[in-house]
Amino acid sequence: MDVVSFGPSPQDQTSYYVIRAYADLAERQASEDAFYGSDDWKKGPREALLSLIESYTDVVLELDEPTIAALRRGG
Repeated sequence: MDVVSFGPSPQDQTSYYVIRAYADLAERQASEDAFYGSDDWKKGPREALLSLIESYTDVVLELDEPTIAALRRGG
């Protein structure tokens, strides 16, 4: 899982974001299936983290490498 950027939302003090990069949708699906299906996740922090989430939004964007690099640098 390639985490490009994460942190508190600049618009809302109680919201957070995480930006991840994948080569394509198939890689995204395989990566998420492996992670969220793992014992490390299910027997680890899963319940504690999910209990903190009031709402969840998932957005998929197609971005070029220079844009992803700029996001890694914070702008």
